[in-house]
Amino acid sequence: MRAGRSNEAAGRPRDPALDRAVLTAAAELLGEHGYRALTMDAVARRAGTTKPAIYRRWPGKIALVIDVLAARLPAPTPPDTGNPGVDLIEAGRRLADALADPAVRHGMTGLLAEAASDDSIAVQIREQLVRPHLAAAEIATAQAHADGLLPAWITADLIADVVTGSILQRVLIRGETPDPAFFEAIARLLLAADR
Repeated sequence: MRAGRSNEAAGRPRDPALDRAVLTAAAELLGEHGYRALTMDAVARRAGTTKPAIYRRWPGKIALVIDVLAARLPAPTPPDTGNPGVDLIEAGRRLADALADPAVRHGMTGLLAEAASDDSIAVQIREQLVRPHLAAAEIATAQAHADGLLPAWITADLIADVVTGSILQRVLIRGETPDPAFFEAIARLLLAADR
């Protein structure tokens, strides 16, 4: 069970097919109509279930959207080619590809707008979407430091800020699809900064 979901009640076991149907319905509706228009009524209709069945799984729209994003964003396993530049390019490409999905794009912008006025939503985003990726990046960065492939001052936090921030700005704010040269420039920028 994901942290965003409500506690499981005793009784009949949950139906994983219904969980998938709800997540699929929510993703489709996000992609078609955006975050603001997403309602639990519409999700229930699309999934062929009831609102109480959804609320037994997710306490509300925010938790549901976080789980949709968690399922559609790249897995929190960074690339490991032995070449930090190639790894940065691949990690950036994976994130940009995920943001090309309208459900992810609308879900992300909706949650970020909500988080601007509610710190508890920002905490949920950090804990459930950002922290797993950052923890994996910290392991990969520590290994690159130990192997002498990255200078110590290039931290996982710095990489996440530069790579993710650049991609979010390019895709969500500017509405552009990054090309391979964009990712290569970010990698060169980070890796050449020590020279």
